[in-house]
Amino acid sequence: MNTAEMITSFGLQYASEINTSVPGWEQSEILAFLNRAQRDLIKELAEARQYERLTEVIGKYEAIPGINAWNYMDLGGTISNAVAFPKADVTNGMLYYINSSTQVTRTNPTVDASYLQNILISEALAFKFAQDGTNQPWFKQPRIFMSAAGTRPLVVVLYDIYTSVHGISLEYVMYPTDISLIQSSRLHTSLHDSIVNRAVTLAIESLANPRIQTQPLVNK
Repeated sequence: MNTAEMITSFGLQYASEINTSVPGWEQSEILAFLNRAQRDLIKELAEARQYERLTEVIGKYEAIPGINAWNYMDLGGTISNAVAFPKADVTNGMLYYINSSTQVTRTNPTVDASYLQNILISEALAFKFAQDGTNQPWFKQPRIFMSAAGTRPLVVVLYDIYTSVHGISLEYVMYPTDISLIQSSRLHTSLHDSIVNRAVTLAIESLANPRIQTQPLVNK
């Protein structure tokens, strides 16, 4: 469906489910409901790992040390065996992480310019893989985490002393382009009915919310 068809479908379904005496919604308000519904659906599918249904909003980003990534040291100075790049640099923005791999060469065991799958960890666990004068952890597969420390969020990849990093390949769910009068949903058409259905549910639920009834609807 294009946007006009979505708005029409929304109106018909909404009217069939409520008393006709209830006032309708402005076009801008319907668009806000559609965009909230689209984001809710993306979140639901991403959390269920149904990425095959989100093909249209899956992106890939390549980071290369010395070009768009650099050696990383955390604010406490405990982690230095890592490379990083700004999360904001990821094309169209990373809404949800899917997976990633790092192109490496290794000496123990010997690996010659191959991509190894990264293992996602929390920032709180990153110190376990930090190397310093006394701690030299061995781990063949690089670790990746999202750092919120400092002035801007970073994507950080940790590696051990036997590894040299040559590139990072990231796969992720992008932020969706908002539905507007000139921009239809980028999600597959098989999901459009679900977006409309969810938008109608949001609109009906909002009728019982006095705050929404007395304030302009904000597209969040």
